[in-house]
Amino acid sequence: MMNKLTCVSGMISAIMPDICFKYFERVKWVTMNEPNLMAVRGYRFGSYPPARCSGIFGNCSAGDSEREPFIAAHNMILSHAAAVSIYRTRYQKRQGGMVGISLDVEWYEPFSNSSEDIAAAEGSVILRIAENDNLNPSITDTLNDIHRVNMHTYLNSLGNAIPGKVQT
Repeated sequence: MMNKLTCVSGMISAIMPDICFKYFERVKWVTMNEPNLMAVRGYRFGSYPPARCSGIFGNCSAGDSEREPFIAAHNMILSHAAAVSIYRTRYQKRQGGMVGISLDVEWYEPFSNSSEDIAAAEGSVILRIAENDNLNPSITDTLNDIHRVNMHTYLNSLGNAIPGKVQT
């Protein structure tokens, strides 16, 4: 008998999502967990299976750290898109569920309630989002502009605190 774990681990094929969607209803589906980490750590640094990388990036027996992460990410995106298409066209209307993908993100909390610590925590979150959002250049550009302005303000505030420091 098939269980939910089998379905989750098999979401990368074109056949398994259809079976999972058919037999497990009332679920919020995640097609893949942190594919951005799988691509980078599995195919650039070799620290995740299948442990492929170039010699300068890790201690792997084979791999091309400059090309393979992109090929892996491309195939994961295609797999995700296929699963989403199957769910939306065959099951979503009847089941009323949702399907998505789970990306790795980091959250930062301010050290204190000071405005500087709050701004630093918010800026770190914005930077991490911009680093991870390779699929939408307009969002990345906007976040980078926000980060650039915040960094400029922060550097100026540091300059004000250092006697004799030239302003940026």
